[in-house]
Amino acid sequence: MLVKFLRGSLPLSFTAILLMVLVYWMSGLFSTSMQQESGLYVEHSLIFNQSFSWFSTRHLIMWIFGVSVFVTVSLFILNLNSKYIFIQDRTFMPMLFFGLLAGFPSSTQIISPIALFSFFLLFSLNKIFNTYRVKDVLSNYYEAAFLIGLGSFFWLPGIVFFFPVLAGLTIFRQFIWREWTVAIVGFVSPFAFYQFYQLFFNNKPYYLFDAITNAFKTAGPYAHNLDKMQLVYIGFVAFLVFAGSIKLIQYYDSFKIRSRKIFIMFFWIFLTCGVGYWLVPGITLEILYICAIPISFLLTFYFTIDRNPTRFQSLLFTAFLVLAFVQAFL
Repeated sequence: MLVKFLRGSLPLSFTAILLMVLVYWMSGLFSTSMQQESGLYVEHSLIFNQSFSWFSTRHLIMWIFGVSVFVTVSLFILNLNSKYIFIQDRTFMPMLFFGLLAGFPSSTQIISPIALFSFFLLFSLNKIFNTYRVKDVLSNYYEAAFLIGLGSFFWLPGIVFFFPVLAGLTIFRQFIWREWTVAIVGFVSPFAFYQFYQLFFNNKPYYLFDAITNAFKTAGPYAHNLDKMQLVYIGFVAFLVFAGSIKLIQYYDSFKIRSRKIFIMFFWIFLTCGVGYWLVPGITLEILYICAIPISFLLTFYFTIDRNPTRFQSLLFTAFLVLAFVQAFL
């Protein structure tokens, strides 16, 4: 069966998954929608526009950068499970699910601030996961929060992901006021340095405050309506998330304690994405790039937890692949 082959740990399984997601991302190469120009996030980044302005009219280069970042992020995602083993099977499936979700819709497949922010978020999560049953973790939480603040320079709405860092303190640690203090200081530090620079070198005391306000108030670049096929695809993904959540709850008591905490942490990432999407105008469909991280692990768990996948699981998996490619290329 297809699901049994793709969930394997053989090099052939990895090659097949990589080829599938690269073919899927080809849909962005041929997309000429106006959302590509919107992908520059004029009001949503402090440094992205200056860094990539030369490439803004060169769609092929922007797409190549986008694919390169996606592949690198995918390998980081695979490394997280290899390092912390919260999904027992050695599998490359997270790359498959991440690729088919992070590249939706096709106009988001060019290099974007949220893709670069995802690096900082994953490094931050790694720092947090490393604090399990460790005595001295002050530097971990300083660095985890600092990475979120620094990454927000690329994508300012990423500021909201400081809340999962605080959630991590609650999940992985008992309350120790020094750890909370260093986390707050770590998050504020990059903004304090940047404000100091704007104030004393550019004489712009309100530049940072205005930039953050505009990023949260101005509609994000991917606020367009989805067509019927895209809505069907997203609706089906939502059903898979629901089914995966039920399965996760059923097996939750059998997990190791660290694995439980990691999945709770992923829930906070997912929750932050959802709340941010509904409440912050500056966060639009591009948030799926971040949301795809916890979803990729959840769906991998759902399709790998049983030694032999049921016919229903195989049917769902095949339907997911078909819908993903149909909505991308039709």
